[in-house]
Amino acid sequence: MSLQTRITALVQAIGADIKALYSGKVGTSDARLTDAREWTASTVSQAEAEAGTATTRRAWTAQRVRQAIAAWWAASAMKTKLDGIATGATANATDAQLRDRATHTGTQAISTVSGLQTALDGKINTSERGVSGGVATLDQFARIPPSQLPSYVDDVLEYLTTAAFPATGETGKIYIAINQGTAANPTRQYRWTGSIYAEINPSPGTTDALTEGSTNLYFSESRVRNTVLTGLNLASSAAVAATDNVLAAFGKIQARLSLLGTAANANVQTSPTDTTAGALMPVGAFGLGSADGTFQEAGQDWKGSRIRGWVGTGALNGPSNTDSMGWDLGYAAIRRFQAAITRHNEFKFRHITDAASTEPWRNVWHDGNFNPATKQDKSSLITTAISRTLALTDAWNYVRPGTTAAITLTVPTNASVAFDIGTEITVRALGNVTLAAASGVSLNAPSGGTLNMTARMTVTLKKVAADQWDVIGQTVAA
Repeated sequence: MSLQTRITALVQAIGADIKALYSGKVGTSDARLTDAREWTASTVSQAEAEAGTATTRRAWTAQRVRQAIAAWWAASAMKTKLDGIATGATANATDAQLRDRATHTGTQAISTVSGLQTALDGKINTSERGVSGGVATLDQFARIPPSQLPSYVDDVLEYLTTAAFPATGETGKIYIAINQGTAANPTRQYRWTGSIYAEINPSPGTTDALTEGSTNLYFSESRVRNTVLTGLNLASSAAVAATDNVLAAFGKIQARLSLLGTAANANVQTSPTDTTAGALMPVGAFGLGSADGTFQEAGQDWKGSRIRGWVGTGALNGPSNTDSMGWDLGYAAIRRFQAAITRHNEFKFRHITDAASTEPWRNVWHDGNFNPATKQDKSSLITTAISRTLALTDAWNYVRPGTTAAITLTVPTNASVAFDIGTEITVRALGNVTLAAASGVSLNAPSGGTLNMTARMTVTLKKVAADQWDVIGQTVAA
């Protein structure tokens, strides 16, 4: 309650006490007061009034009453309580208001507020905004101001030439001088340094346009080929490892090659016939030569030799009765392949399974894939000025008589000349040509034609059976 209210209540209480004090005393209507007289009692002293303990009747003045009240109030516990209320204290505040921080005054330690220090530690100090090593600030548009950003290009400006550039440029901008855009006068880029326009070196496009320095030299093919193997070490002949550099690998390879054919290399054949798996061939062997390291001569068998030279007419199983040179390849005595070249340019081959069933030597001719005694592999021009019987050499050829005189071409029987079935012979007439059939041979003339030809007529004779030929083309009409 307020101080005024408390004082009012106090005065009322004092009045009640005074009323009680005078209760029962003579009233104004009492007969005893009919003989009224002035009050003659002595006035109470200030000490008595302030002590408030005297029982002797005294006269009271307003001053003494005030002094008595003031003395009582000064000694009361209520005054002590009221004196403890600070100036400006909220009057009649509720408990809710007293708990509200907005109504509190004074200071309070951070440590007394739960979680406040941890929350503050997670915040950024205002002194760290917009400074080096701190955080960027935001302008009125929620953007980082340019002064707090790293270097950047704000704009690219194009001009016809550098002469058209502004007298004073701006940092953060690129200035383009278009020029002619040619190799002689290319487009160039510049930046403002604060005092001049400095050209921005363009990319050369390829390393061909870069001048080679004195230390970092270009890696060219010619330099690789001509590089001297300084520091080559031949001490190790171990296998090349994936971790070796090129120089170390070369050293190992050369060291291993130097050991070929020497006792120090355990991986070399002990002899030309050494079949140890993985053994290298010794110098001079190279996997060739006969089993005993010599060439075979007349009277010696071809079997079992890797390379064979043969002379004369007495060699066993030889390819011919003339000098020859050949190879014997295989993995067993009866599982072999032999090939030879004779002095007459014959290439012969055969397969050996065993001594009893060795295949005969076969010829592969140098002038074609067929035996010239029986057939040919390509067409040729054959001329004749007289009548003749077709021979085996005419097969698959072009027969063109070289005379305008009348001649006869006779087709022989299969018994006399064994043309293969399917053989074709083309004939063109320069003069009159008669196609004749030997006894027992049938020549089937073309439809509406005969077996007679005049100049510039052409036919093809095709063998369709042992002694039967079709005539295909133009002949004299029947």
